[in-house]
Amino acid sequence: MAYRSAEEALQRRVDRLVDDLRDRDREIAALKHRPRRTAEERWRIAVMALLATSVALVIVAAWVWRPTGEPPERTVLRWALPHTPAARAAPLVVSDVTGDGVEDFVGRFEGEAPRGRYVGLFDGATRRLRWRLGPYDLLNEPSQLGISAGRLVVVQGAALAVHRLSDGGLEQEREVKGEVIGICLPPDRQGPIWLLLAKEGHVLFHPADGTFTEAPKPAWCRNHGVELAPRIAGYETEIALEEDDRLIALARSIPEGGGVQAASLLGFVRGETATRWTRPLATDSPSAVKRIPRPGERAVLHEGRLVVAYHHPDSNKTRLEAVDAATGETLWLTHTPRDVGDSARALAVGEQHVLLAHDQMLSVFDVTTGELLATLGAPSDR
Repeated sequence: MAYRSAEEALQRRVDRLVDDLRDRDREIAALKHRPRRTAEERWRIAVMALLATSVALVIVAAWVWRPTGEPPERTVLRWALPHTPAARAAPLVVSDVTGDGVEDFVGRFEGEAPRGRYVGLFDGATRRLRWRLGPYDLLNEPSQLGISAGRLVVVQGAALAVHRLSDGGLEQEREVKGEVIGICLPPDRQGPIWLLLAKEGHVLFHPADGTFTEAPKPAWCRNHGVELAPRIAGYETEIALEEDDRLIALARSIPEGGGVQAASLLGFVRGETATRWTRPLATDSPSAVKRIPRPGERAVLHEGRLVVAYHHPDSNKTRLEAVDAATGETLWLTHTPRDVGDSARALAVGEQHVLLAHDQMLSVFDVTTGELLATLGAPSDR
């Protein structure tokens, strides 16, 4: 609503300036058609013409500088674009690049000057765009992003471009044998990046020197397979998330004698066959939520905290909830800024921030409290 209010206020100012400009033009025209002009009248005409020019410049400036206060080249028009790979891939939380003690983040968005799709680094403290890459062609926009060793790897099919995180400068370009269809980042964000290829298996890519090493899937590249979770009577596991000795299964409850299958969470300790805790995904209405959140898109297990986004049909809102992986208790619960139903597109969790791409916007939340810190981009017209 703040965005719309600012835009409406600006529009009112522009309308008043346009009306004032028209009044000045009429006065100037009237003076020009008078048969005789005194020196005072000529001076008045010059002053009015100067004033009209100033008003016109103000109108132009009002258009260039949007309600966001950003010049066009730093404007974020929209974030997640529906029905494109960019809409399904999460933004990346990175370490403190700017040196202010706040972690920054990288993501894809639609911008201006010129209009197009970009990849950019955002300051975590101010949420302002630091630098951007692009614009990218619609048919060849980045399908994967990776971060390691102070560098950003932009994947476009089989092409890899390595950029410095500090300023976005291009360091090198490489090609792989076959399209990259999957990516895993090292936990410390310093080592090689694992790439899953469509035709030629998988390789480790070293961003620091641009070399490749053939290697199987490393242990730190997490698996989400149902085989990780023990079978529990009354539940059917669809996804399992693991971190250290913790394991959380996202499952459907199977009531005896049939009935509604609701989304549920089951907590385990690795190596044990019994659950440490179980709970419905939505504790206030256990049978309401049926869709299982997908990893990376709607569910992330990080630092002992499961952050999950899900649509609650009773309220027609997208909820964002943090759950203690050890106990299953809710740490915090919030909603997306707009009540637009099932709008979650991608989710990322860092040490300080939770990033949720939804409804062509990116919302930034505090990872400890769930407080909404900022929203980037403009909502769709739904």
